Amino acid sequence: DDLSSLKLLRRVVEKAGYEVLSATTGEKALALARRFQPRVIALDVMLPDMDGWTIMKRLRSHRETEHIPNVFLMRRAVYEKVGGFDESYRMAYSEADLPMRAHRAGFRAMYCPKAITHHRVPPPGKTVSPFKLPMRAYYFARNRVFYMKRFAPAARFAGFLAVFFPFFTVHGAVRAAVARDWPALRMHLLGSWHGLRFALTGKLVDAYGAGVRP
Repeated sequence: DDLSSLKLLRRVVEKAGYEVLSATTGEKALALARRFQPRVIALDVMLPDMDGWTIMKRLRSHRETEHIPNVFLMRRAVYEKVGGFDESYRMAYSEADLPMRAHRAGFRAMYCPKAITHHRVPPPGKTVSPFKLPMRAYYFARNRVFYMKRFAPAARFAGFLAVFFPFFTVHGAVRAAVARDWPALRMHLLGSWHGLRFALTGKLVDAYGAGVRP
């Protein structure tokens, strides 16, 4: 709803060769998204009729707009103090890491823990892998430990390693095995191992960056 910021953003994006549709209210933004289905949506956290998190939840609740990536505009003060997304994650948990760092730096962080999405239902009798991609299996397993060690108190992190880490490792392995997704199973176990190694040594390894493939 800040017209000067809106004009600046429009100028930058159009200069890059893209067409821009703009809205100053949440309802108008939702209507435009459903009608035109843009490639990406940039949201402000605060708008006159609703906040950006509510808009994101409503976008995720409609089949026509659930697939569209959302980008939130960030105050310069937040970026200068805590930086942007940590690229060490590459996939999974980076969206939780940034608001946690902002919160620790003294900014107010808002979370949207629930989102309604549509899923393809497999045919009767067919089991579909929960991971979709081996890369996804790897980073979810590794980054779970990376995120917990970064933000959890020592006692809670020790409890996580003793109880939840083995549970998630076995649970993910069983789901991949039942779906007969052997590449995902391999990368899930490798990600769990690299996460445990990071917990013990503080050295973060990236299997895909090192050229490992399923």
